[in-house]
Amino acid sequence: MNDHIYFDAMTSNDLHQRVASNMFLHEHLTRQRMREAEHSAAHERQARRMSAAQRWQWLASVANRRADRHRSTL
Repeated sequence: MNDHIYFDAMTSNDLHQRVASNMFLHEHLTRQRMREAEHSAAHERQARRMSAAQRWQWLASVANRRADRHRSTL
């Protein structure tokens, strides 16, 4: 039985292309993570704004009720 071992000789150009494609993949994944983080941060900012708006609206309604109550005593 003849067992032959074959080695694929990589030229420096092939190696460079493989390293470059790996770098592009890492860059793509990094950019994707950055986009996801930016999207998440924007979503959290929007949620905080909505929550703050609801608190201000509640406070304004409390102030209006108080003002109405005091106005009726005059």
